[in-house]
Amino acid sequence: MVPKDQTAALGDTVYFTCTARGVPKPQITWYRNTMILPPDESIILSDNNQNLTITEISGDDDGIYHCRAENSEGLTEISAFLKVEQNKIIVPKIVLRPEDLDAFEETSVQLPCEYESEPPGNVEWRKNGNRLTTNDRLSITIIGSLVIKNITLADSGSYECSVHNEYGRDTAAAFLTVKNRVVPGEEYINIALTQATRDVDQAIARTVEELFNNKRRAALRFGHSIINPILNRYDENFETIPQGHLLLRDAFFSPWRLVDEGGVDPLLRGMFVTPAKLKTPTQNLNSELTEKLFYSAHAVALDLAAMNIQRGRDHGIPAYTKWRDFCNMTEVNSFDDLANEISDPSVRAKLKDLYGSVFNIDVWVGGILEDQVEGGMVGPLFRCLLIEQFQRLRSGDRFWYENPSTFKSDQLRELKLKTNLARIICDNADNIDTINQNVFVLPEIQEGLMSCDDLPKIDLRYWMDCKTCHDNFDLENNRVRRDIGKANLADQLKENEFMLEDLQDSVNILKSTVKDLRKKVEELEMKINKK
Repeated sequence: MVPKDQTAALGDTVYFTCTARGVPKPQITWYRNTMILPPDESIILSDNNQNLTITEISGDDDGIYHCRAENSEGLTEISAFLKVEQNKIIVPKIVLRPEDLDAFEETSVQLPCEYESEPPGNVEWRKNGNRLTTNDRLSITIIGSLVIKNITLADSGSYECSVHNEYGRDTAAAFLTVKNRVVPGEEYINIALTQATRDVDQAIARTVEELFNNKRRAALRFGHSIINPILNRYDENFETIPQGHLLLRDAFFSPWRLVDEGGVDPLLRGMFVTPAKLKTPTQNLNSELTEKLFYSAHAVALDLAAMNIQRGRDHGIPAYTKWRDFCNMTEVNSFDDLANEISDPSVRAKLKDLYGSVFNIDVWVGGILEDQVEGGMVGPLFRCLLIEQFQRLRSGDRFWYENPSTFKSDQLRELKLKTNLARIICDNADNIDTINQNVFVLPEIQEGLMSCDDLPKIDLRYWMDCKTCHDNFDLENNRVRRDIGKANLADQLKENEFMLEDLQDSVNILKSTVKDLRKKVEELEMKINKK
């Protein structure tokens, strides 16, 4: 029998057992780390040292315990690890405090109250001294922040966050001022503006919730099903590098490979010439992710599929059937009703064995098991959620690159026609000079591999501002700028209008000067005639 790794709290009692056979009978000696266990009233050895008992565990008992069996013929040794969990005490402290806030009615606000506390503290929010309870509009996040949805004028007031545990308390307060919306214009303009503002507000306010919580922990994790178990690595001739391809399990926590095994380029080449893992109804995540994940950094390897499911539950994400309702998919009441989306009967049977009720299916599990839509890599549910989320991101981002206030038309045209990931890789990789035109499509499906020199490059002259060129703006650049101006007729016409206005002003000044000169000439002629 060999000793086993153990974890204990302060004050616990721990037992290790170690038996050995041999002729002559071996003598057993116990070591902690590299030292023989010292005599102590809390250390009890019994049954010829085969049993080790440690009472009243303290922090000093943490370490590696070696059981050494030795006789005249030799020795052997086995080890076990004892981890002592020492309870830390942290008096509650609010590290991100709420601040006074002005907001318009019908919007949503969040008052932060992030804290440190050990043991974990209890969070309470009060408004004007009265304790708040959560409801459809009021909620307290897992990190203590207060979220108020669809605020009204009545929500104005002083809000106080209080965090306490058995060792202390910390508080912080802020004042929320809710203002009336001021909407200009006539009635039909008001209606349109109100609706547009509401759409943008909702898009922005729910971006974090939807992207980084619900949909990120569901739809965006479809990518786990197309991860290859092996990372292919190729040199500049697209031959396998001397160190070979890399198992996914060996890639995690191994930054040294970038230094010693060829850098990033071999990995990039492997990615754009190797197909993604084929997802099938009965094979979704490869075993490197479900059985060997982070094995080099954990005593027990992790399971990415199990983590996805648990994270969804931790965040209270609704079940698969709820999201089907959200996407206006057909109603399901039994596992047979899923046949249109999950066509494999054996998969539906496994779901029934695991969940019992169709209403219990986790959204990530249901979504990942759906048949892929034609031309896509996801099923109908994840397609709906991804479209919804990225529409929100675009609508709620005032810096979205297609907005007219972000780039000029000729600049936007350059970006759309001449910017892609292949060009970015060519410009930034160490030694990649051959690539697919579209790195998301295998070379044999398109025009094959091509030289980076044949990829279009952005013409940065479209970003040139001649007003800042001053004396360094030579004739050649001036001609280039004039040519670029022709590409943007509206800008050129506007510049011409300014030039004509300046020219007209100069003409008017000249006319006035000529008129004054003529008048003076006439006066001189009159004086001469009088003489």
